[in-house]
This record gives sequence, structure tokens and C-alpha cells, in this order.
Amino acid sequence: MWILLAARLAAQGTCDLLGEVYVTNPFDQALTIKSDGSADLSTIRFLNQTQFVQVTVERKPAGEFDPKNIQAGDRLCVHLLAGQTKTAGRVLVMKRLEIQQHQKQVFSTLTRNSAFGVVTDLNPQNRTIRLKEEVAGRASQQVTVDAADPAVFRHYSSGAQRGTEDIANPWARLGIGDQIYVQGRRGTSLPEIRAAVIYVGGIRGIVGTIVSMNGLGEVIELRELGSGNPLVVQTRRDAIFRASPFVEIAVAGPQSAGSAPWDLYPLSFADLQKGDSIGVLAREGERVGNTVTGLMVVTGFGSYGLNALPAGSATFWFIDPLKAVR
Repeated sequence: MWILLAARLAAQGTCDLLGEVYVTNPFDQALTIKSDGSADLSTIRFLNQTQFVQVTVERKPAGEFDPKNIQAGDRLCVHLLAGQTKTAGRVLVMKRLEIQQHQKQVFSTLTRNSAFGVVTDLNPQNRTIRLKEEVAGRASQQVTVDAADPAVFRHYSSGAQRGTEDIANPWARLGIGDQIYVQGRRGTSLPEIRAAVIYVGGIRGIVGTIVSMNGLGEVIELRELGSGNPLVVQTRRDAIFRASPFVEIAVAGPQSAGSAPWDLYPLSFADLQKGDSIGVLAREGERVGNTVTGLMVVTGFGSYGLNALPAGSATFWFIDPLKAVR
């Protein structure tokens, strides 16, 4: 019965308290939780009768869970006992380790379906772009970019300091020699990519797994996914976000960037952990050695969103900066 109930609740997302474990004290039967969307800490008590059920990142129940195994960083959906404000009757647990594994899958898919390089030719009739794409080892290859609707363009000026400081960029402003970063879906046979979002202005996406952080210095040290190269990201405190829901594997979809079915929520350095995978919207021209300037950092956590999304229906793009932040 618990598992069936957990399945319904995971799909409905009816949580009295949703957030991450900050401190766990199973012997005193207490959990301190940092609520989503705020820095508030709430201490919730549980009883021997409290039901704990593990939920996967796809919001599927995975069996009963021993509260002694809850760790800092795990995500919880708490249902309080009727008439109580601090005592849990049921807790859904999403393990941080599983979230981290899922992050790698999503960001690896994103990397495969992205391209960065220099425009070498434009065809306004069929809205295609010939791109000299940078690949590993300082090599390059020619790629055809299908930029027909509903693809959208975003432009960053040389003085932009944040990921939100972009403007819509019409096709007519695109020129040969421009550096662009393309996100969409890459063809399986031909060197072609169907664009969803195109960033103009020497901005590119970089993905990696956190090795260490320094919140005071606003620095994140990464190991790049794929190459394994070390990378240092210098970013701002107000430039870190969580994408939610974060259950999508496929990177493509018929909708425009403005209708991407996820939202952004501000995070702090304290919300990140070693082992988390992140995407960085970085200015390529400001790379010094293995250090880049991050205009925006995006990660994803498992979500108990209102509706579980059907497989293959949703798009996870790196970021549409014009989309409002919650």
C-alpha cells in the first residue's frame, strides 16, 4: 500500500515541505531541511510509524527506506501528519547519489547535441548555417545547422556579465565569421544538427562534474565531462540556478525555447556538492589557461513536480536566458 501511495504522491507532487536534507539526526528522529526557493531551515520530527519511501529521479517508487540511511543533500518530499506542523507522517526520499548519476546522463546528452564554432556560410532561403565546429584536440569539422523555425537566436554583447543580459537576435544579424553555440539535436548519420537555440557572441556551454568549490572566492573547480580535463569556473553568487523538473534525457522537441517545460530557481554555493554535474554558460574569449568566466551556472535536481512528464516529451536545453527566473 505504501508503494502505491508513494507512486500517486510522486506524480501529484503534493508536498507539505519540499527541499534538501541539511542535517540528519535519526537517533533523535529529527531532520533539518532546507526548503526549496529559500534559505529557511525547518526541523521535522518523525515517529516509528512514519513511512519512508525511496523515489527514483523519474518519480517512480523504489521501496521502503530506512531513515538511518538519509544523508545531507538527499531530497525529501514531506507529508505532515494531519493537524501537525512539525511531525512527518510520510516522507519520500530521492538520493543525492542517484541525482548525480542522472545529472551526468542529461548533461552528456546535452553535450552530444551541441556545437560551438565559426559560421563559414549562410543560406537564408532554407535557413541553414555552415559551421566550422571545434572538436577535441583543437581539430575541427564542417557541420550543417538547420536553423529554421522554431529555432531562436540569443545575442550577448562583449560587456555582458550575466546569463540574463542577452537580447533576441534575428537571423538577419547573423554573419559569416560569427562565433555561435548551437543546442538542438544532432543527426545520426550526416554531420548535421537541428537547432533549438543559437547563442551569438562568443558564448558557449561547458559541462562538468564539481571537484571542489570556494564560495568566498566564487570559484568552482570542475572535471569536464567527456575529456576529463580540469577546469576552473569564476562565477557570481547570483548566477547559480536549478532547472526543474529535471527528468528529461532527450534533447530535442518541437516547441520554441520560450516554451521549454522547466523553470529556473536560484541556488547558492552551499546548495552544490562535490560530485554534482553542472552546465556553465561561459565566455570563450575570456578563457585564461584552464579558467573561464561563467555568466550562468545551471544544475538539475530530481523534482517532485506537479506532473511526471511522459518519456521523450520534454526538452532540456542548457538555458533560455529570456525565460523568467522564479
